Amino acid sequence: MLVKKPTKGRPPASKKTKGVWKGERLQISHTITPDLLSKVDQLAAAMGQSRAAVINLAIYRLLEQEFHS
Repeated sequence: MLVKKPTKGRPPASKKTKGVWKGERLQISHTITPDLLSKVDQLAAAMGQSRAAVINLAIYRLLEQEFHS
């Protein structure tokens, strides 16, 4: 489901959209195993990126692969 941020004010109420707007992004909650998180943190440090940037990149690459293959 595509989620569009409203141009002004709060997002419209929706039972399907969960999260909190932080600027142009929607903040969500995600649960991850400690081992996987450790690998994400190691990769983030090696890349000089934040944990969130690495997770976003991984999601983006997977979606690109799935929808453009």
